[in-house]
Amino acid sequence: MLLQPIPAHSPSSSLLRIQPVTTDEEFASYLMYPKVFLDYMGRHRAYGPVRTLPTRTFFYGMEPSEEISVEIDPGKTLEIRLQAVRETLSPRRDLAGETVLITAGPTCEDIDPVRYLTNRSSGRMGYALAEAALSRGAAVVLVSGPTSLAPPAGAEFVAVRSAEEMSRAVGKHLDPSTIIVMAAAVADYRPALRHPQKVKRGSPHLTLELEMTPDILAEAGRRKKNRIVVGFAAETERLAEHARRKLKAKPVDLIVANDVTKRGAGFDVDTNVVSFFPRDGAERELPRLTKREVADEIFDEVLRLKSTAKKAHGRANAGQA
Repeated sequence: MLLQPIPAHSPSSSLLRIQPVTTDEEFASYLMYPKVFLDYMGRHRAYGPVRTLPTRTFFYGMEPSEEISVEIDPGKTLEIRLQAVRETLSPRRDLAGETVLITAGPTCEDIDPVRYLTNRSSGRMGYALAEAALSRGAAVVLVSGPTSLAPPAGAEFVAVRSAEEMSRAVGKHLDPSTIIVMAAAVADYRPALRHPQKVKRGSPHLTLELEMTPDILAEAGRRKKNRIVVGFAAETERLAEHARRKLKAKPVDLIVANDVTKRGAGFDVDTNVVSFFPRDGAERELPRLTKREVADEIFDEVLRLKSTAKKAHGRANAGQA
């Protein structure tokens, strides 16, 4: 769907109206663009199709609290997926009644009071999952390692630092949850000894002994019962092989795997390229999408798995009758 900006009635108006260029009457009059870009667009003579805008901005729908995140290609006419508009005007509530426990971000494993071991996770995928679950009606608990992101409004937010702290937080919130999505990049190892004071420069060589951290995904899988448990696998090679191995080793329903060396699928970007490896073998690879779009695809897959499990349970009960 193409959106054509129309000048407001007055230069001092606080809003710039957006007129969809579409034959779909349902969206014949989509609403307002914030004034913050009014002068910007005027300077760039954007009273035709939008040609120059910041690479990321927000459109506001009928409800003041609703917003759609839009990716914009500089130099091209602004394009927004019709589905995104439809979801804002008529949001899905297919996760109503569910409690979704999500982990996000990295963990930090202290060496001494100054230094620590961590990874490059920004937390964006986990936070996108929280936003998607909230928008679809779920109650959300977001357990997050250190990030620069603001917690999504409406989520119960639990800030942690280390893998041990994340493990305890997940254990505390696991019982009320019905869906568990482990998107955090948890450190596999931590220093066996945490030095109480800063380690000083001295010997040309320093050996750091590491020990394994708690396997949070495996523990959640062991306690899953009727829950759907989703794990992530960030790989740099042989993605399918490693994802299938992880699925076999962990008692989970779905592994979402991505090759972080691929363009648009790594760290600190708003897009991702993932593949699904569900327990029932219905594997599929998704194209490059925004992380919010990936989040919705993940919850679509979760609902498919829940429906499949419910049907299988119904057939089993019928067979025992």
